Amino acid sequence: MVMPDEVYWRHDNWRKAQKEMVDDILDALNKKQHILCHAPTGMGKTDASLSAAISYALANDLEVMFVTPKKSQHKMAMQVVDGLRAKYNLDFEAVDFVGRKDMCVNEDVLELDNRDFYDVCQMLRTNTQKKEADLVEGGYCKPFKEGMCPYTEAMRRAANARVIIADYSYVFVPWISKVFLNATKKLLINQIIIVDEAHNLRSRLLGALSYGVRSGTFSKALDEMKLLKQHYKDEKFRTFHKWANMKLKGEVEVKLTEKEIKGFFGEIDVAKLIDIGKRWIYKGGKRSACLRIGEFFSLLGTIDDTYFTYLRRHENGYRMEIKCLDVSRVIGIANKAYAMIGMSGTFYPLNMYRDLFGLERERTILKTYRSPFNAENRLNLLYTGATTLYEKRGEQEYSKIGGVISRCADATKGNVGVFFPSYEVLDGVISYITTNRKMFVQRPDMKKQETEKLINEFKSGSNGMLIGVQGGSLSEGVDYDNGSLKCAIIVGVALDHKSLEVSETIRLYDKLYLGKGKEYGYFYPAVNKAMQTAGRVIRKEDDRGVVVFIDKRFEMKCYREGMPDDLVLWTTSNPEYFIKEFFDGKR
Repeated sequence: MVMPDEVYWRHDNWRKAQKEMVDDILDALNKKQHILCHAPTGMGKTDASLSAAISYALANDLEVMFVTPKKSQHKMAMQVVDGLRAKYNLDFEAVDFVGRKDMCVNEDVLELDNRDFYDVCQMLRTNTQKKEADLVEGGYCKPFKEGMCPYTEAMRRAANARVIIADYSYVFVPWISKVFLNATKKLLINQIIIVDEAHNLRSRLLGALSYGVRSGTFSKALDEMKLLKQHYKDEKFRTFHKWANMKLKGEVEVKLTEKEIKGFFGEIDVAKLIDIGKRWIYKGGKRSACLRIGEFFSLLGTIDDTYFTYLRRHENGYRMEIKCLDVSRVIGIANKAYAMIGMSGTFYPLNMYRDLFGLERERTILKTYRSPFNAENRLNLLYTGATTLYEKRGEQEYSKIGGVISRCADATKGNVGVFFPSYEVLDGVISYITTNRKMFVQRPDMKKQETEKLINEFKSGSNGMLIGVQGGSLSEGVDYDNGSLKCAIIVGVALDHKSLEVSETIRLYDKLYLGKGKEYGYFYPAVNKAMQTAGRVIRKEDDRGVVVFIDKRFEMKCYREGMPDDLVLWTTSNPEYFIKEFFDGKR
């Protein structure tokens, strides 16, 4: 392999640390090494990673896959690619894939959940696709009037593409990746994989690889069989509710073994259930209970020690779930690629992500870059006079927290955001907040359109108080541009509720990662939520703002180790005094 004679760069200048990141990536690629980059907001990570990867790929006849969870990043990545092609007159194909479901314009199947959608889509495309061309005709799958399936057309073009921009699933969800790589004739060994917003990769895959069924699903499956006049040994479907109640014995949730599940249900004819489900969809059903149950038992027969199964009480019934706890073997497929570039503005601690991603230690470089923004533009304060520690929760603590929030808000010139560890704490504190600001309060049952409206109304003013939770849609992935968030108040440590899933994760991670179970599975994920929230304040070079952390636990070693080394917290009992000085230009 050779270093490129020229680095293709669409801009006239470099931002601070961009050139360093490009050089580091090129050096890693030349050694066929992975590189994980903690690169703060404003660095221009997309430009740096794609420019380096494309320059190297063109010099060495390799290909680039840029994968991201955010639809907005697809557009940005394509802008980089188009800019490079135009400036240097480069002749290579680039194809953009969002999720197959997002590309589909067949409204009849869009209400299916993701797993069921892929099964049904494959069936419909097989049944209605012309052999001579990538068109869909007649019957049930009728996406375009002219007969073109967007996914099929993109797949055809991808076979000859030098650069592919896609969702995580095309590389890292096994049953999607297998189909995608085979259809496009792509070999992993020739791929430079860029993972954008890489701190999200693990959680996205844990969700994609987990699966569950509710007690009501079994009742709906019986209805489907009856209407389709399909005969199936369904006695256990009728008595699942009683069995679940007996197994729980008054508990909220209990662990189940595969042996216990199969002991109750007996032999499940997975193929027949899936076939019945597909027939149901084909005849116009929006979603199929038989298909879901079939998929559940199909997965149950393949799980290993990185999964666990459990039963829990759910709304109006019970839920039986197969939960994936570790995706290192799945992400570790990147070890078969030419190299992987992972990047995020909240990618800390890097050694944790290297381990959880299953990347080869000796082959993985860890790089941390300083923020390109002036450190004096953001004031980080820590108030240790209150805590959301579970044992301390109550009227006295909530009153103290509400008072601090009120004083900080009064001292802030501009919009304020308050982010709690849970809706329970939010509900406990909100009545103690006194302010003349208009409150914009997020609720757990809000629909996407309602949340977007809430954000837009908040951003349009300058005297609002946005109230939500850490790790939620208000604190991650939202760009509070034009200085629309001047102060972020982070209330408490957003630890996951102690549950069977958390306990099993800690146990497994202790085993897999040399006793790091609590750090990797409990403490650091909570810190990451706080860091994501803090990152909402400064979005561009001339932004100025304040971040207030409220909880004495942020001083503890187990949490501080999950924070960037360059984060300086000023501990104070009077944060409002320093906030006022900051906005008055005295600090």
